[in-house]
Amino acid sequence: MMELSRIQLWLICFLFLGGVCMPAFAESDNELKSVSSTTQELDNYCKIKVRATPQEGAYVSGGANYRVNGNQVYISTSAKNTEDYTYTFLYWTLNGKKTSYGQSFYYTPTKGEYEFVAHYDKQEAVFDPDNPLDPSSSNIKRDFHLYLTSNIDGACSFNMDSGSKVEEKKSIYLGVNYQSAFYQFIGWKLNGKIFSTKAYLNFTMPSSTTTLEACFNRISIDPDSPIDPNCDVQDVKIIGDADNSGKLDMDDVTAISKFIMGETIEGFNKEKANVNNDNDINVVDLVLIIKALVNTKY
Repeated sequence: MMELSRIQLWLICFLFLGGVCMPAFAESDNELKSVSSTTQELDNYCKIKVRATPQEGAYVSGGANYRVNGNQVYISTSAKNTEDYTYTFLYWTLNGKKTSYGQSFYYTPTKGEYEFVAHYDKQEAVFDPDNPLDPSSSNIKRDFHLYLTSNIDGACSFNMDSGSKVEEKKSIYLGVNYQSAFYQFIGWKLNGKIFSTKAYLNFTMPSSTTTLEACFNRISIDPDSPIDPNCDVQDVKIIGDADNSGKLDMDDVTAISKFIMGETIEGFNKEKANVNNDNDINVVDLVLIIKALVNTKY
């Protein structure tokens, strides 16, 4: 397809949105409302940053960019104890002020930027000779720490606290929660290899301290976004590639516009067409694709 300049693209967008999309939605008050509030919806995000101090003493989860839609975000932390040091959780601060004394809690995002900091007390580890672990006691079930991390900081949260103790050989229901349309979930990684591509699964706890990594690609709707070399899966979906051509272009804009107007499109990929991941394909998805085509980040 002929390469389009920025001016040509925006001209097409103006003619398309003004002359095609608006009549198609004239019969629906809800759709008209969607068109008129497009800009507001795109800007209606909350940026949450989550970290610990000392940074090396704890795991944290829950930081990401979220839509402000009334849904709650699960924020948690757990100590990352070592042979030399132990870390005891003290409290959370929100933008510098004490806000919670629980290691995990739910927070309802509001528009703006917020920083949650988990504060820990650092102490030298003390060995207790009166409480040794007897490896010969095969009938005694032991508990081990299960740490949960992500290859992209702030991409997700989990359905349990990282660092929780789990009984060996016990099956647990494990899940990763991610709401952002900017990341694609690839799978769970154990010992450097992807072992499952399911976001929720039953996991059997090994007889040792274990770390699981939720692996994501930072793909957004940028067709030039590189594949994460740390992930074994190379099948990257380009969000917005509604016609499955393997690239993001004006043909995708045409395909989605025809779909919105009720036409049946052969090979149309609804998952990729739903750019903002709101389970509805509408004008907002078109605007996001057009912005990507003119290299405007959203």
